[in-house]
Amino acid sequence: AGAAGSQGGIGVAGAFGAGPGGAAAAAGAGGTPGSPGAASVAGASGVGQGGAAVALAEMCIGGRLGANVDRLPGEDFATALFAESIGRLIVEIEPRRVAAFLRVMDDDATRIGVVTDRLDLRLPGVTPIPVSDLVDWFHHGPDDHAPAGGPS
Repeated sequence: AGAAGSQGGIGVAGAFGAGPGGAAAAAGAGGTPGSPGAASVAGASGVGQGGAAVALAEMCIGGRLGANVDRLPGEDFATALFAESIGRLIVEIEPRRVAAFLRVMDDDATRIGVVTDRLDLRLPGVTPIPVSDLVDWFHHGPDDHAPAGGPS
């Protein structure tokens, strides 16, 4: 919980799609189709190209929703946001399924934030980035645009 009306979370483990209140979690690959955790995943995005920051931005763009990330795995800011690794996902979990998903994933998932209807991406220590800017940068590239956010 943490954003307007949010109950669910985002974690290191997929993608956005359940709508506001969905949880985001960080996790290693795990679970099998048909397992209790599988039905909980509303969306997922790999942390391969560009790391967690890019995966979160892609999810915001795809779902046209915001995210409030209040915790990043690891101690180093740049590594937590931009380390590219195969086998890690950002996942969006339906709000009513967050606890069950975390149980199924055991120690392989970390809740990092929530999906919100406030249309911006909020990362620790960074000025909120409007989803409309993320969409514009995705379609037109960053050359014509100064970034809205940056380390504070």
